[in-house]
Amino acid sequence: MSTTTDTPALRTRPRPDRLTTAAGWSLLAICALHTLAFSLHPYWADWLAGPLRTTEASLDEAAQFWGLPGGFVLPGVLLALLLIRLGRQGGRAPAAFGPVLGLWALGCVWILGPSGFLFVLVPAALLVLAAARGCRASTDG
Repeated sequence: MSTTTDTPALRTRPRPDRLTTAAGWSLLAICALHTLAFSLHPYWADWLAGPLRTTEASLDEAAQFWGLPGGFVLPGVLLALLLIRLGRQGGRAPAAFGPVLGLWALGCVWILGPSGFLFVLVPAALLVLAAARGCRASTDG
């Protein structure tokens, strides 16, 4: 049995492009779950009628608006699709994406307390790992 560092376990570590794709899929799942969890409420008819432009909304109605159509879901889905495409093309996101996404999630957890924002740490960690592996791969050869 060989004791070199080129063992099968070390050669099978996920590549940066696969980590990027996994980060995209996990972020897409988070956005879908967020939409499912918050989409069932009575305000859709009011929002579509347009009174938020002309009258003052209740605090609950405004919070629901910022949680769904005015929230992070659409930009999150766009980022997720971009990450999936980058990963499938063999690339990875810029190194800043993971730390910035993670710090944003931690800031939201600091403000709200334990919440669904903790799930965002998964794609953030995958992106940090992809960036680290990508930098290591570029310096190794």
